Parts: sequence; structure tokens; C-alpha cells
Amino acid sequence: MLADMLGPQHDDARLLAVVEHFWENRRVGNVLFAGPTRPLLAKTLAGLIEARLRTRPEVQNPGLLAAQLAGGQMGLLSTWLAGAAPASPQAVADMLHAAAQAVAT
Repeated sequence: MLADMLGPQHDDARLLAVVEHFWENRRVGNVLFAGPTRPLLAKTLAGLIEARLRTRPEVQNPGLLAAQLAGGQMGLLSTWLAGAAPASPQAVADMLHAAAQAVAT
């Protein structure tokens, strides 16, 4: 779902549902996004993002850009889930989508 923000399959309602799910399960999310599993999640997410970026001829280094996007998404989510930067799930979903679009353009 996080990787889908870069393509035509993006669905705002679905992204919001995923972000709300993360919030409702933030105890687990804090472990996944900030614990020892974070590098594995980041690598997996970067691979999914890279696959979508490879369909865009204007992207010159999809692997590097994918790593940046994945790291940014993980950072935003882990900070939010830890309560360090309060925001509504809608605001977080909007930030994730806007950042992905801005960086990948």
C-alpha cells in the first residue's frame, strides 16, 4: 500500500485505512517501525517502491530514490506512532502521499 502511492493504483481511502490500522495497532507498529525489524521492512518497502519507479523513464536511479522514499515513510510513521509528532491519521496519510509524489517527480 505504501508503495502504491507512486502509481495510478493509488487509493486515498485505502491509504487512510492503512494509516488508521497502524495507529490502532501502534504498540506493534512501534516495534516494527523502530525495532530490529525496521531495516528488513525498509528494504522490502524500497524494493516495492523501486519496482514502481522502474516504470517511470524520467527516474534516473530508481534504487536510490526508492531507498530515500522508504526511509522517509518509515521515519514519518515511526515518529508519529511513538507520539513524538501528534497528527490525525488523515494528516499522516496526506503527508505520506504528498511527500511520495514530490520526491518521485
